[in-house]
Amino acid sequence: MIYNKARFWILRLAQDSLIGNILHMSAQAMLYVLASRFRFRFVRSSAWKKKSDTLVILAGGRTANELQQEHWRELEQYDIVPLSFGALLPVSYDFFVMEWARPQVAENQKKLFSEISRRWRSNNRFPVCIWKQPENRTNLQYLTLPVENIITLRVIANDLSVIKKVVDMMVLFRLGKLFFFQTGGSLSAILIAARSKGYKRIVFVGVDLQNRHYFFDDNPKYEHIGLSNPFDLLGQPDRGITHRVAANFGDLSHFLDRLEASAGSEVQLLTSSKNSALAARWPIYEFRRAPETRNVQGK
Repeated sequence: MIYNKARFWILRLAQDSLIGNILHMSAQAMLYVLASRFRFRFVRSSAWKKKSDTLVILAGGRTANELQQEHWRELEQYDIVPLSFGALLPVSYDFFVMEWARPQVAENQKKLFSEISRRWRSNNRFPVCIWKQPENRTNLQYLTLPVENIITLRVIANDLSVIKKVVDMMVLFRLGKLFFFQTGGSLSAILIAARSKGYKRIVFVGVDLQNRHYFFDDNPKYEHIGLSNPFDLLGQPDRGITHRVAANFGDLSHFLDRLEASAGSEVQLLTSSKNSALAARWPIYEFRRAPETRNVQGK
């Protein structure tokens, strides 16, 4: 109990201090590196290999249903990183990112892992799961694909100017090629790693944030998997409010500020849909082979 109180006050005092953030992440890294219960890889030696200057990030938002087959084929010319439920979308990729699940949504994760395994093994392909929290592993017995652990270090700053300084320092000293650094959910960790790898453009697909709908809700194409909306399982059935990943950081605007700080000013950020909350701030990616995106749910 004394330890927890001391940690609380240390974190509170260090939260918006550049030195405090560096010391906190250094302590995290030391503890993880010295831990013997898991093995990990650095980002640079993982399955994530840069082959393009554009990275596509796939998430679980409902706007992913707007993409047609030709859109998915067009995106395959770029590097693709699916996050969580984004790994179910109909596109080819070499790796995907996952993390631990709360007990309330454990059944969802089991079904997700089982379906991903069935899909790719039936095609005799074996994309690698990059597990971003090796200290917390859940339901991996249901995933029959290769798994690589990468340590995730949390930037505890809340002040945007401090966040920018911390992230800039991590990139300057190339630490983003070693660990994931998280300033605002898993999206920020992916953006910092992408920035460290030298990507020039990031396209978000299924990153809606303005509501809590998922692309598999009421979509016949995914009924056989048996997934439930995670917010229903968490006892939060109101899907019309801001997604928790943004709400956890105060509001959507502040969360997007964090993402921009993670990506840096030299990386262009785009969204695939005008119906995403991201479209109010960032340009919409223009697909070349279709004149207009339309909802093709269940197709």
